[in-house]
Amino acid sequence: MTPQEYLTAFRRRWRTIVVAMLVGLAVAAVVTVLSPRQYDAEATIFVTSQPRNPDAGLDANELSSQRMSTYVELLRSPKTIGEVASVLGPAAPPDLLSRITAARLPETTLLQATVRDRSPEGAAQIANLLAERFIVDLAALEQPADLTAPPLVVGRIYAAAVPVNRSVSPQIPLNVALGVVIGLMVGVGVAAVRENWDTSVRSTRDLRDALGAPVLGWLGQRPKSGNPLVVRSQPRSPEAEDYRRLRTNLQFLDNLGGRPVILVTSARPDEGKTTTLCNLALAFADAGKRVMVIDADLRQPGAASLFGLERAVGLTDVLTYRTRLGKALQRWEDVLVLPSGPIPTNPGELLGLPEMSTLIDDARQLCDLILVDSPPISSTADAAVLAPRTDGVLLVVQHGGTTAEQVHAAREALDIVGARVLGAVLSQLPRSVRSRYGRATQADLTPEIEPSVAVQPPLAELAGGPSRPTDGARDRSGVAQAHDIEGPARPASPTKWS
Repeated sequence: MTPQEYLTAFRRRWRTIVVAMLVGLAVAAVVTVLSPRQYDAEATIFVTSQPRNPDAGLDANELSSQRMSTYVELLRSPKTIGEVASVLGPAAPPDLLSRITAARLPETTLLQATVRDRSPEGAAQIANLLAERFIVDLAALEQPADLTAPPLVVGRIYAAAVPVNRSVSPQIPLNVALGVVIGLMVGVGVAAVRENWDTSVRSTRDLRDALGAPVLGWLGQRPKSGNPLVVRSQPRSPEAEDYRRLRTNLQFLDNLGGRPVILVTSARPDEGKTTTLCNLALAFADAGKRVMVIDADLRQPGAASLFGLERAVGLTDVLTYRTRLGKALQRWEDVLVLPSGPIPTNPGELLGLPEMSTLIDDARQLCDLILVDSPPISSTADAAVLAPRTDGVLLVVQHGGTTAEQVHAAREALDIVGARVLGAVLSQLPRSVRSRYGRATQADLTPEIEPSVAVQPPLAELAGGPSRPTDGARDRSGVAQAHDIEGPARPASPTKWS
């Protein structure tokens, strides 16, 4: 991965990084709260020589300076600390040796003993005892052979240790900083590992590489409530504009013929193929195209439900000669809809009948564009059965939900039956991702042709005969119910299909 790809991955997985940082901060806070408070106390000892005559004073002082490093070791030696522990008795900490540090102040003959303890008073008491025992041991060490003579080097307490009520441990700022930094490092590592193991499609480039076909558009997330037909319910929204952009890209594909039949399917369930098909049909209808939607998903049909139509009579009835195409068709505004009809026990075999090809040919005589809905490719063989009978396949792929392997498997299944893959649509993009592709301004989202003035022939004209009543005309949604549409079709309106 390139640095830019890592930055993109970290931006996409920022929640993982933030959670890891918060966990690190929480751990640091817990450690800080549970750690016992520690206090330091310092005792300073002045070491000097005692010459027996004034003329020897300088040499003695030089000798004392040279031996200061030895005195530092004596100050923190186990012997001296053991004597302090003996004086303290049971109150002596078991780890007293590790609590004591000693050092020489630079360019002086001063020694400083630092003691750390859980109480300020305890630290000061131990530091003062240590200084006293060191002075005694130093005098004994420097005592000449003549016991009546004074020691050559002596020590005196220069500054006794006093209790300091400011704790030196735990260090709250340091602990918090370490917790955040460690959490950040862990979060970045986890995000990088997840990104390397994640094969889901998260960009148009991922989709194009996996499918080997162009990406014709991208769509925002489906509304959780309200009307999913955003081309009608929210015609000026960015989501509706996505479908118009997809319509434009499809119109300029090569070698689709004058009245193309497009199969809309997906690699796996719940990717939004039916919603995409219905909104795309409305977008084409707004552009003056005569559009027919055929719900060939005989497993879990949904197109009729989105349009608010009954599916009691539909495709299965036409294929089994229980009714004619004209009687099974319904109209929703400017779109002709052939519902699925009753769900059969053998949908795959039914869709493979020669009657399906005949039905598609008849549909071409009625409309400029036929959009066919089918089950996902990975679920059944129905899409593979239908695909060769159409002019091309439009694959709907969910952002972050479908893996590259699933897209590749769908392409292989379509290639085996000789189907033409027109391209793909990346659906359900989060708002943060869609913003990176660029959005039109609100003023630019006006449909090319408003639904109320869309160029669309009446049903009677499609049937080649006089107008017929619709048994009460329309319901509240403006949906015309079942009609008998037969007879020669009038010539299709001019299209941009190549």
